Amino acid sequence: MPKKGKRPVVGVQLPKQSNGKRSSTPFNKAVWMAAAKAVDSADAKRFVASVEKEKNWRWGYMKYVEESMRLASKPEDCVKMATAAWKFVYDSLEYFSEEGATPISIAQAMENPNKLAAFETGEIKGGAKVETEWSLPVEGKVLKGTQAAAQISAWKAKGVIEADTAEALMGFCKDSSFISGLSNKIFVLLGGLSEMGPLQRLLSFGATVVALDYHAKPLQERLLKIASQYSGTLILPLKTGTSSLPQEKWAENAGCDLLTNFPEVADWLVGLHPNKEMIIGSFCYLDGELFIKIVSTMDAICQTVTARRKTPTGLCYYATPTDCHIVTPEAVSASTKQSHSALATLLSVMCKPGYNNKNIVNGLQFTNSLVDRQGPNYCLAKRLQTYRAIVGRANGHNVSLNVAPTTKTVSVMKNAMFAFTMQGFSSFSPMYPFETETTKSVMTALMIYDFINPKSSANASTNVGHPLQLIQKTQVHGGMYRTGLLFNSMGTPAAIVAILQKYGWILVLILLLLVGFNFYM
Repeated sequence: MPKKGKRPVVGVQLPKQSNGKRSSTPFNKAVWMAAAKAVDSADAKRFVASVEKEKNWRWGYMKYVEESMRLASKPEDCVKMATAAWKFVYDSLEYFSEEGATPISIAQAMENPNKLAAFETGEIKGGAKVETEWSLPVEGKVLKGTQAAAQISAWKAKGVIEADTAEALMGFCKDSSFISGLSNKIFVLLGGLSEMGPLQRLLSFGATVVALDYHAKPLQERLLKIASQYSGTLILPLKTGTSSLPQEKWAENAGCDLLTNFPEVADWLVGLHPNKEMIIGSFCYLDGELFIKIVSTMDAICQTVTARRKTPTGLCYYATPTDCHIVTPEAVSASTKQSHSALATLLSVMCKPGYNNKNIVNGLQFTNSLVDRQGPNYCLAKRLQTYRAIVGRANGHNVSLNVAPTTKTVSVMKNAMFAFTMQGFSSFSPMYPFETETTKSVMTALMIYDFINPKSSANASTNVGHPLQLIQKTQVHGGMYRTGLLFNSMGTPAAIVAILQKYGWILVLILLLLVGFNFYM
């Protein structure tokens, strides 16, 4: 994306408020209120009134997210809330085809793509051999077969993953027939270069993958390089009139801006490989209110494609672990008897309990693992994706929605304090921050499992109970939901643990020097 600064008013925009500003806070609050208004109860009315009066939404939003979960206790209310939230988003957001243009709705934009900006198709077939076995990179080693199975069993025993997650992953260790099941599918990655996305893994298995990323030459050159390293077929959107150019010219003509070109992207995808089942993964991430915008434009693409393609279209999302999710009874039980390292146990007095008897949805415990510093825009964007999964499944679409673990991505580890905190988490059993390559492998496997196994929770015909239990299935929470501690309260203790582990010898040296100084005095 371009550097931050004053951006032109083009593409999708938040609605103007009465003061003439396009502010995310009123919009953010209004979406939560719209969802609550779909529930006919005194609690819902109190919720709406309370959100409306809230003056400090930036730091006070988390309690309302928690309360919103409780409002969705009845399955039918949950679907109504999800539907109402998205209806409000579509009714409120505006689309500008160019700066100064008359704004139109997202729905109108999807009905009128700019034919002059239509995309052509560029396909690149990689020359490498197809990977015939699933691999699991862990801490510098690449595990396969029985070794990978042993690692999965160890994670299950420790509580890093749940039993159903382990069962799904075990299948990949024993049987590689899943690879043949990819030939009749086409995977569309909105955010093809997403750091935790499945691009490389899918291509290694020979899959056909559409990678949509920003139209910057360095990014497209990276995609072209990736395509040459694997066996699958990579498809890129190209500017009109450029598909006949030599491939070395494609990088400067490939890609798109999903904040502005989304109607044209959807129009292009509708006719792409019409005989294949299309699976669209929404993996883009942007900061602040831009995240809400791009989640909305990705959704517009998904809704248009699912409505217009004759062959089935599946949807895929990665859920953040730092949210309110229903958890397994086994995770709750394990959290009550969890033991940590000696130092972590000492510092855990700074933490709040992980569960309470108020956070119940339809008799099921949910975790509040929100992190206040991530902010209300991040939270709303991820909740909107959860809502879409619920509505999509209710409408008969297969939807893969799995919790991805806390991961040591570049964006996280370049921040020294975040890096310290990540290191300290490991002292709070069974927290296990994943390496990026480990996450990519695990989450790609679960996505594939969801779309080739007719009994998976992603299948719209499978009964998961309450709609929110979709996200209870095959979680990769990395131990977060079994610590017995409120995650938002663990940051400071974890950082202290890491600092003491790394620099504790300096404190000891200082103490010895002080003792020696006092002795000679």
